[in-house]
Amino acid sequence: MLESTIQATLQKPVFTRCKEITNIIDQPNVKIQDLHTLYPILIESIFGFNNTTGWELHHISLNTNTTDFNVLQQFFSCGGPLMRMIDKLQAEPSLIYNFPLYCLPASTRQLIEDGTPPAQYLSRLVINQYTHTATHVALTPFEFYFYHFAYMLVNAKYKNQSLWLSPAEALYPNIFEGYLNNFFPTKPNQMPPVASYSSPMRSQTPYKSPQIGHSMLSQHKSPFGGLLKSQSPLLSRSLSLQNASYEAPEPETWRSQTLLQIFIDFWLNHNSASVERQGIGQRIMENMLPSSDHMRVARMLVKHMHYFVNSQATVSSHQAISHVGQFEEFKRSIPGVIQRPVYTFLRNAFDRWPLDSSFRLVLETWLSYIQPWRYLSGSSPPTSPTVPENANKNRDKDKPLDLSWFPFIAENCLFYTKIFEEFIQRMSRVDLGSPKNAYMLFRVAKVLGQANLKDIVEKVEQGLIEPSESRLAGSPELGNSYLSHGSGNLNALFNLQIAELEGPMFCYTPIFCGQVVRKKVEQLLRCVMEAKASVEEGVVSVVDKTSNSFMSWLGFGPLLDYNATRYKSTDEHNFDGKKTKVHLQQVIIYLCRIFNIREESVHLMGMNKSVSFNRKVVRATPDHIDTPGGPVLTPLGRYQLINGLRKFEISFQCDPELQPIRSYENASLVRFFYTLSHYFNQKFSEEINQVYHRNDFLGRVTRQWLLPPKGNSPNTLNTLEENNDTLRYQPRLSLRFLANYQNLGYIIALYFLLFVWFGTGPISYVFLLLILVLVYGIMAALIVPRDKNLYKKNT
Repeated sequence: MLESTIQATLQKPVFTRCKEITNIIDQPNVKIQDLHTLYPILIESIFGFNNTTGWELHHISLNTNTTDFNVLQQFFSCGGPLMRMIDKLQAEPSLIYNFPLYCLPASTRQLIEDGTPPAQYLSRLVINQYTHTATHVALTPFEFYFYHFAYMLVNAKYKNQSLWLSPAEALYPNIFEGYLNNFFPTKPNQMPPVASYSSPMRSQTPYKSPQIGHSMLSQHKSPFGGLLKSQSPLLSRSLSLQNASYEAPEPETWRSQTLLQIFIDFWLNHNSASVERQGIGQRIMENMLPSSDHMRVARMLVKHMHYFVNSQATVSSHQAISHVGQFEEFKRSIPGVIQRPVYTFLRNAFDRWPLDSSFRLVLETWLSYIQPWRYLSGSSPPTSPTVPENANKNRDKDKPLDLSWFPFIAENCLFYTKIFEEFIQRMSRVDLGSPKNAYMLFRVAKVLGQANLKDIVEKVEQGLIEPSESRLAGSPELGNSYLSHGSGNLNALFNLQIAELEGPMFCYTPIFCGQVVRKKVEQLLRCVMEAKASVEEGVVSVVDKTSNSFMSWLGFGPLLDYNATRYKSTDEHNFDGKKTKVHLQQVIIYLCRIFNIREESVHLMGMNKSVSFNRKVVRATPDHIDTPGGPVLTPLGRYQLINGLRKFEISFQCDPELQPIRSYENASLVRFFYTLSHYFNQKFSEEINQVYHRNDFLGRVTRQWLLPPKGNSPNTLNTLEENNDTLRYQPRLSLRFLANYQNLGYIIALYFLLFVWFGTGPISYVFLLLILVLVYGIMAALIVPRDKNLYKKNT
C-alpha cells in the first residue's frame, strides 16, 4: 500500500510531490520500517536510477523555474525533510542500503579488483553468492544519499555536458554550497549540532547482513587475487590517512569526515591509479575528463576547504569543548587527505583539457589551491557558488607574502613547480594573441609573481638539491591548521612529496635551480613578444581597413565589402586589443622578475625575432622555405601551423565574383548581378580599361566605382588557365554587393522613408540613387589623395 502511494506521489508536480513526501516523513506515528521502505525508492527516483529520468536537478535554475528551485532547495537543505528522514533512519544502526559497485570511480573499482580495497570498503562489499564477486557496497542512510548526490555529477548521462548556463543560479551547486556551510563550518557559531546517534563505524552493532563482513570476504577472496593481501608502503601510508577517518571517527565529526571522503572519491579520484604502480605518466587510468560543471564544483570544494582549515576556533558558552576540539583535529588532517587527489586531478586536467578558453576553469581551480592565504577566517566564504574573480581583487594586491605560509608551500611545492612547468608548455602551444589566453597567462604570472613566493619555492628546491639542516616550522602567530604542522627536514619532506605525488622513479626538474625550465620560459617570452607585436599591428590594421575609403568615413565602410562575414565594432576590437597588449606586457614584467631575466634582453630578443612584424605578409606566416613550386613548411612551421600559433594569409585567388555564395547573400540576386556585370565588363572592356587608367579627374571618379585589376601574389601558385582568367587582370564593374541582405535592407528602408515623407515613387527613387552614386564618386575623387589613386592605377 505504501509503495503504491509513493509511486503515485512521485508522478505529481514538484511542489505537490515535495509537500506530500514531507507529510509522510513528519508524521508523528510514522514507523521506521515504512521510512526504510520509502527511502531507496525516493533516492533512486531523485537521481534517476533504474532507467528513470529523475528529478532533473541539473536542469533547474532560479531564473528558469523559481518556484521549483525554492521548493527543492528547501527540501534538500540540511534542515529539510530529506535530512530529517536520514536522521531518523540513521538512528537505527541495522539499516543498510546497497550501492552498485559499477557506479564507484574507476580507480576504486580497480583497487577492489586488485585485492587492495580502500579502508572504508574493507567490511562493506556485498558478494554475489553465485559469481563470488563484489556487486554492491553496503552503506548507511547518510552515505547512501550522498553517494548518489556525488555520483550524479560524474554520471555518464551528464558528465560531458555543461548544463549550468548561470552556475550561480543553478540548483545543484546551491544545494552543495549549503552542505559545505553546514558540515564544514567556517565560524564557531556555525558548528553543526552533535548527532544524537553515534558513528556507524564506532557502533557496537555490526551490519546485519549474511553477505557482509570479514568472514564473508575471507571465503570469497580468491576471485580478487587476495582481497586482504598485504599493502605496499605507499598504499599503507595512504590507507593510514583514511583509517584515521574511518576506524574511529568521533560523533562530532564523522559526518563531515564521511562527506569529505565521498566528495574526494567521486570528484577527484577518477583518474587516480593504483598507488602500487609507477609515476603518474605510467599509470593505468580511465581517461575521464571532467566536465565544466564538474570543474566548477571541484573548485568550490577546494576553496571551502581552505576557508574551513583556516577558520579560527573559539569556544563559546553554549558549545562543548570536545565538540570544537574534534573539529580542530579534523581540520589538521584535511591538508594531507586532499593533497594527492587534488594534485592528480589537476595534472590530468592540464594534460587532457582542450586548448581553448574553457581551460580558465582548470586554471582557477589550481590558483585557488595554491593560494590558501586568500581564504582566511577573517573573510567569509562567498555566498554564491560562483563569485567573479574581480570580486576578490582587493585581496589580489601585490602584498609581500607572509613567511608563515612556508610550511604549506613546502608541503605542496610540486603544485608550484611541476604544474607550473606544465602550464608553460601549454601556453607555448596556444595563440597568446587571443584576449582570453593572454589573460590566463597574466593571471598565473601575477599570482606566482607575489613577493616572497618565488623565494620560498626556491629555498625548498635548494633544500632538495643541497640537503641542509633547514627545518620546516609553523607559525605560532596565526595558529590555524595549515600553519600548525610540526617541523622536518626540507630534503626528506620534498622527497616524500615527490614519491607520494609522482612516484618513486620520478626525476624532478627544478625550475629555479637549473636551466631547463628557464629555457622554456625564454621560449614562452618569445611567443609573448610575437603575440604582443601581432596584437599591436592588428589594432592598427583594423583602423586602416575601416578608414581607407570615403564610404567608411561616413560609417558605411562594410557595405561594399561582400567578403565581410560579420560587422564587428572597431571600438570593441581596439578595446580588446589594448587590454591584451597590457596583459602581455605585464606577463613579460612578472616572468622576468620571477626568473631574473633582464627585460631589455627580452625586448631585444623579440625585435630580432620579429623584425619584419610591421610587414603584413610576413607577420603571421609559419616558418617555411620558398621554392619554385611554392612555400614548403619546415618542422617548426608545421608545429606552428598545427597548434594555431601562426597561419598563412588565405585569400581567394580566382575571380572574386565567383566566390561561394555566403549565407548573408541572396543566391538568385548574386547570379543575376554576376550575369549583368559580366556582360557589361565583356562588352565595354576596352572602354573601361582606358577610362580607368586616365590620370585626370574623370579617371579618378571612375576608379571609385570600378574594382582594380587583380594581380597574383608572388608566393601563390596560379593553377588557372590564362584564357579563362582574362577579366581578372582588368578593371571591372561589380554589383554583387547589392545581393547582400543587409544592403538590401538599407535600400528598402530608405525607399519606405522617402515614400512616407515625400511620396517618392519607384522610378524617382532609382533616379535619386543614381544621383547619389554620382555624387559619391565625385566627392571621393576630390577627397581621396592623388597618390593613392596612382597606386591603384599601377597595381
